[in-house]
Order: sequence, then structure tokens, then C-alpha cells
Amino acid sequence: MEKKYLAFLKEKRHLVQALWQVTVDLTKAVEKEDYALVKKQLTERQRHIDQLAKLVGKYQELQCLENEETFGMRKDVNSMLELTVIQSRMVLETADRLKENAANKIRSVQLNKRAIGEGYFKRIPQSYGYFIDKKIGAGLPISKKEVKRHAKK
Repeated sequence: MEKKYLAFLKEKRHLVQALWQVTVDLTKAVEKEDYALVKKQLTERQRHIDQLAKLVGKYQELQCLENEETFGMRKDVNSMLELTVIQSRMVLETADRLKENAANKIRSVQLNKRAIGEGYFKRIPQSYGYFIDKKIGAGLPISKKEVKRHAKK
């Protein structure tokens, strides 16, 4: 019984370490804003969480008297889980910050689009009268003969 419990703790410790490492890699991917890597790391992380849940569910009824070795392993597992939770919070904070930056950029683009549309390209109907210049072209040469005649003057 004690050997099974020890094997369970070793496997659990291995899975928790892998989960922590994937969470650290996820943090780096989020900071780099490499979204393909973030997706991959999230999938990998979920796979480790599922394996850990399956393992704990399988050996849930397994209990053994604590000795120095099992106590140390259980303490290591719990501390790694705490580190994983802290790292996950950091990932969440970084993702929230990036989401807020993206939202601000979108708002800025929308505002600029509206300013250009309403400022530069807006057609304002003219509400006052029009001035028509009837003298446009008056006195200017129209044909080649007239050009020569005006050149001689």
C-alpha cells in the first residue's frame, strides 16, 4: 500500500512540475504576444490538468501513514501547485493588460476613422448663393490666329 502511495505521489509530482513549466512557458508566450504559441501552451496545460485530475480521481481513496519521504513529496507537490497558481495569476494579469491595450487601440482607430469621415470627407450642403463668373475666358485668345494676333501687339 505504501509503495502505491509513493508511486502516486511521484507521478503527481511529475505532472505538477510539468504543469508549472507549461504555465511558465505560457507566461513567456503571452508577454511576447505570440498567440499561436499561447494557444499551443493552453492546450498542453489543459492536457496536464486533465491527467492530474484523472490521477487524483484514480487514487483518491488511497491513503497511507505519513513518513518523512511521503510528507516531503506531498509538501513539494503542494508548493509547486501554489507556484502554478501564482504564475497563472500573472498570466491572467498580463492578458488583461494586453486586452486593455488592444481595446484602447481599437477605440483610437474608431475615433480616427470618425474624425476623418466627418472632418475631411464630409459634404456640407451650401446654404448660400452661388457666384458665377461670366467673364471667365473673356479676352483670352481662343484660336491660333488670335494667339498670333495677341503676340504681335
